[in-house]
Amino acid sequence: ESGKAKKYSSKREIAGVIVALVLVVAAAVALILVSGFVFRVKTVQVTNETDFYAEEIIAASGINIGENLIFADKDRIKAEIAASVPYASNITVKKVYPSKIIISLTKGSGKYYVCAGRYYYLLDENCNVIARTSRIEDIELAGCIRIQSEEIAECVVGKRLEYLDADL
Repeated sequence: ESGKAKKYSSKREIAGVIVALVLVVAAAVALILVSGFVFRVKTVQVTNETDFYAEEIIAASGINIGENLIFADKDRIKAEIAASVPYASNITVKKVYPSKIIISLTKGSGKYYVCAGRYYYLLDENCNVIARTSRIEDIELAGCIRIQSEEIAECVVGKRLEYLDADL
């Protein structure tokens, strides 16, 4: 009889584990469904110290009213703004639950510039690329220092200037 009791006990444990797994999966699905309805972007607030209108910043961000706030990628939003808004600097993106995104940015000022390929890139004091043009006349170069280097690995607006030698 003890063999039957052990067999019954192990079947009961397996059934308990299966029930627990089903409950966890059901709770996760319910949470995802609820978050899809509750955590939707309703408001985008822009604290803007640039020459661009808030509507232009929102359009550049790629944020759509009604999209799921949980899945809104802050790094992607920052990169989109940096690539689309010349001289944008100190870009921050904050999610405020249940339905708001706050974007803050300032107008960067050029400290350096570099020529890479057929383009000129304006850099801020931290060597973040804040503008790109094919015409040097388009960049506000007053007081900017030219960086001459053949060691540039990557020069992308919105990112830090990268060198082939990481020690530079």
